[in-house]
Amino acid sequence: MENWIEAKNVEQLSSVIEKSPPPIPQSQIKPLEVKAEFINKKEELITPATKVSIAKEIKVNFKFLLYALIIALISYPFSLQFTMASQIRF
Repeated sequence: MENWIEAKNVEQLSSVIEKSPPPIPQSQIKPLEVKAEFINKKEELITPATKVSIAKEIKVNFKFLLYALIIALISYPFSLQFTMASQIRF
């Protein structure tokens, strides 16, 4: 430890170890001024016209799912007949 040299005195490390920038004086720091207006107006996000269109879409989707279920229930026995017929060997 007696032969050690401080890192700041080694020329090869001078590019790695550099002085830090000076601190910013406190007198130059200014607080940010934010100008904001608060509006106390309440508006409905969903208007009556939007409510009507949403209700129509729900009704159409419900009918679509109902018809799809009916078609699936009617066609299921036929699909069983075809699979059973394909398993019969003569």
